[in-house]
Amino acid sequence: MKGDYWLMKHAKIVACLPLVLVILLPAGCKGNDGPGQEEGDGIVTVGLKLDTTIADYDTNGLTKYLEEVTGLNIEFEFFSSNVDNAKRQLTLMCAGQEKLPDVLLGINLGHYMINQFGEDGYFIDLAELIETNAPNFKAAMSKLSEKEQKYIREKLINTSDGKSIFAMPSYCLPVVDDMQSMMYINKTWLDKVGMSAPANVEELEKVLTAFATKDPNGNGVADEIPMLAQGSAIDWIINAFVQYSTTTFNVTGGKVWDPVYTDEFRKGVQFVSELVKKGLCHEYGFTLSTQEVKNLISPTDGSAMRIGIFAGHPESMTNLQTDALDHYVALGALADATGKGGYNMINDPLVSFDAVITSDCKDPKEAMKLLDAFYTDECVTRQRFGVKGEDWEYEEGENIFGSASYCKVLNPNAFFDGSLNATLHNLLGIKTYWNYAPLRADASNTTNNRTIQASRILGESWNVMQNSGKKREYCLDGLIYTADEYDVRELYAGKSIAYMQENATLFMQGLKDPYDDVLWQEFLTNLTSTKRDLVMNVAQSAYDRIEK
Repeated sequence: MKGDYWLMKHAKIVACLPLVLVILLPAGCKGNDGPGQEEGDGIVTVGLKLDTTIADYDTNGLTKYLEEVTGLNIEFEFFSSNVDNAKRQLTLMCAGQEKLPDVLLGINLGHYMINQFGEDGYFIDLAELIETNAPNFKAAMSKLSEKEQKYIREKLINTSDGKSIFAMPSYCLPVVDDMQSMMYINKTWLDKVGMSAPANVEELEKVLTAFATKDPNGNGVADEIPMLAQGSAIDWIINAFVQYSTTTFNVTGGKVWDPVYTDEFRKGVQFVSELVKKGLCHEYGFTLSTQEVKNLISPTDGSAMRIGIFAGHPESMTNLQTDALDHYVALGALADATGKGGYNMINDPLVSFDAVITSDCKDPKEAMKLLDAFYTDECVTRQRFGVKGEDWEYEEGENIFGSASYCKVLNPNAFFDGSLNATLHNLLGIKTYWNYAPLRADASNTTNNRTIQASRILGESWNVMQNSGKKREYCLDGLIYTADEYDVRELYAGKSIAYMQENATLFMQGLKDPYDDVLWQEFLTNLTSTKRDLVMNVAQSAYDRIEK
């Protein structure tokens, strides 16, 4: 394949690359002779995004474990820590016919790009290797239901030829991170104003009004922010009116539909705009940085807490050295406000593909041996919780979600603190949630109360969301698209979502009047002009394929 043809064929991939580099780099299609091309030397090179917080990749706890169980030596080659820049690096290496690492992990290429590179011979077809050299993967698959296995197989196979497989999957079971909205309310404030956590939109407004007017933080100043208008908090409210996710559509009875065009969505926007107008849902949340929000939720200067309700992961939304989470409890889904709402929006299991073997790999069997090692329960646990015997130990019990666990965490910071050199946490999501061993709330050997309280509140959040509201039928975020469908999404999906979010926010902020029929119709008309219907149509086609 000539270089200019490669670049034309991959115009979408290279469009964002520096023009001079694109012109200067020739390209050619690599050969792909399949598994077992040559005898290996026991060394597997692994390309992945650099995480500068990790102390030493070579001596890392997970690296040493993988080398021990496989008998291989792992050598790392680093790509940019930025996802887009890492993709550019890989694209330029392929265009310039540079030698690739044996294995690529966690560069987040996506199913379409992986298949494009695979079809051009840069990644090898793993179908035969999976059948003959992946016992741990096959064993992990056998533990899943027939429906789950079918779901994964459908997503593994390249839609172009219906048989090739260019990447190994991760399968993320629904856990806390799969909740679209994690909502928390200040229980200390609730007690001060003599109220209970809100279960519907009417109660929500009453609680927020009390937070705004009754000085629950006790400093004698009306500085309380009843609720921050963060994205997932807005989604939480809108779902009381209609099933809604910012980046995708709904499906009911096999039919894909768009909630934004419904009267119920508009009513949700109107309700949020009323809260903003009254100072109950503060528009700060639309503009503040994460650190600024953290300082309001968990001030480090001894000042009074100012936030009544916030959204997000409790550890990433609070400052480490504070005990602010002691004051918060989890909120469940709001009850149906329209006859078509009341959804908790817990996502379906997610299949992703970020582990490939390149055609430059000397011995694909050795590379597959490394990838297959990720699919054991022990490796999953080591990747999430660190070194066995130091950071965690086997112990049957009950986890923070109220279900059986085999893992007791001794050091909850092993994953989050790269300086401890216990895990390669930038690989999280590659294989590591195949069988999730949830964090035990009774973690010992830690003086970090914030981490213990985060475990407590995460468990609460999962349980209240599981037991409140209605769950949507299907998560359309994980669909696999054909090349033509992908082209439609690349052209229109991002623009459509951006336009919808920008204008819905303007209505909620009161910068546009959501009660003005002319303005609202103009919004919908302009949204249609972004080809949103075409994006929905390809989602329907992709969904139909999965459900055959």
